[in-house]
Amino acid sequence: MNIYIVFHSQQGTTYALAKAIAKGAKERAGAHVFLRKIPDYPLEKNITAERLADYKKGTPEEAQRIDEYNNLQPYSLDELRNADALIIGSPVYYGNMSSATKIFIESLTPLWEEGILENKPAGVFVASETQHGGKEQTMISVLSSLMTFSMVIVGLPFRAIYMQKHGSIFGPTVTGSFVTPESESLASLFGKRIADVAFSLEFGKDTLKPTYPL
Repeated sequence: MNIYIVFHSQQGTTYALAKAIAKGAKERAGAHVFLRKIPDYPLEKNITAERLADYKKGTPEEAQRIDEYNNLQPYSLDELRNADALIIGSPVYYGNMSSATKIFIESLTPLWEEGILENKPAGVFVASETQHGGKEQTMISVLSSLMTFSMVIVGLPFRAIYMQKHGSIFGPTVTGSFVTPESESLASLFGKRIADVAFSLEFGKDTLKPTYPL
């Protein structure tokens, strides 16, 4: 099963969350995980150039993940035709997804028209600088597009450990530039859960037996 994690990240926080999701998905035997970046939209390139120098003045870990992200392979529609599950990540800009993420979603129109995305599990994750920066609003916006594609929406189980103080039923989130152990744990759970649902849809409900802590 091919689990595609496609995301936009300028300072590397969304990327750090994506890696935690990928780690969880890989725990499912037979799951092949693909990390693919969404290139910056032209209007965002100036923002990136101006802010990268400031970001790299942070911790060595922050600078490293920015460099890693810049070297990641970008997404391609041809690859996404082979996706068995799609997870989209975005930073939160002014209470909504980044313009690059919006353009990525709109680029999926050919796959939607061909019905390629239909009945495949999908989810979303986001990162914002502030606690109340519009994370859930952004996730709902992305999820509405995934529902338009007739995908099967997967969130986080409310009974999961850390959910009440660190998570959202809509998907994993991060506040600030540091992914806490609790957020990382929920992100890993999210990746595992989507992989489980993908296998269940393909091979039957008996394969959907949670093996993660609740």
